[in-house]
Amino acid sequence: MVCTRPDIAFAVSQVAQFNHQPKPAHWTVVRRILSYLKGTSDFGVTYHTELDASHIRLAYSGSDYADDTSSRRSTSGYLLLLNGGPFSWASRRQQCVSLLTTEAEYVAMCETTKEVTWMRRRLDSIGPPQVQPTIDNSSRKVPSSCSTSGRRSNLPIC
Repeated sequence: MVCTRPDIAFAVSQVAQFNHQPKPAHWTVVRRILSYLKGTSDFGVTYHTELDASHIRLAYSGSDYADDTSSRRSTSGYLLLLNGGPFSWASRRQQCVSLLTTEAEYVAMCETTKEVTWMRRRLDSIGPPQVQPTIDNSSRKVPSSCSTSGRRSNLPIC
């Protein structure tokens, strides 16, 4: 089911780590996932057939800084879209321990770029080539309230 439902892939992979000894909290998460599936059974993925702006391949990347409290490793994820629908996605634990949120985002973007490069080569060989950039970096704008004094500030990991 995870192969056809990218919206639950991360939640299922997280709860699957406790298959050997599930606790009541894990069963609660499983029930929430099943309830979500029941409520979204009519939803689906739509791919557009027109070769217009929606044909542009897009990639989204993100990370969750130090979300694993035992190892302090971050989680990276990406989603690649083609004709308005997802065709490649992943969410996995990073191999390194990032010291800053920026570093975790950089590692996630690197993994996304590798996937985009591989996919673009495959898709360009079977369809019209894409000349526009693939990665959407619009969410990486620095808010005007952030200090640009050159000093790094680290947030505590609780």
